[in-house]
Amino acid sequence: MRADAQRNRERIIDAASNLFDDIGTSVSLNDIAAGANVGIATLLRRFPDKQAIIDAVFTRDLDLWLASASQARTSDSPGAAFLDLTRALLTNQARHPHCADLVVHAFLRSEKFAEQRETFRADVKSLVHRGVEEGVVRPGTTWSDLVLLMESAGALALLDPHHAEEKILHLLEHFERSFRVTPN
Repeated sequence: MRADAQRNRERIIDAASNLFDDIGTSVSLNDIAAGANVGIATLLRRFPDKQAIIDAVFTRDLDLWLASASQARTSDSPGAAFLDLTRALLTNQARHPHCADLVVHAFLRSEKFAEQRETFRADVKSLVHRGVEEGVVRPGTTWSDLVLLMESAGALALLDPHHAEEKILHLLEHFERSFRVTPN
């Protein structure tokens, strides 16, 4: 892809991400093109429809998650790394309501992201297992606990986007207490 075409693509993704956060994914293609300062024809050359833009925005976020999980999995302090990863994921959901919705509807359920979900799940399971062995993460903590937390955060972000970060971080505090081993 030519350098100018790649710049336009990134501008479109950035503009869409910002508009999705402000307005939601119902924003028009014309609004996304205007936000990216490109014409509608340029937008349509890069993305055939709005779903392709939504997928590109989410894939960019997901790539960061996968890299974070992979890096956390190799941490010398897996329990702390699991809690840090959880906090980073939920903070991202709080700050990007479109992402919260896509986590629930695309990443956790869609076959389109099955491979990425399985990679992420394997990294998180490894991290949790090592955190339990380390004595930091409570035995019995599972991938499903993180899924429940992500779904809850997604619902909070969609229900009250203006206070989502505060509410999600409050929810996270409760979950962190349930994930963490309490000293005797």
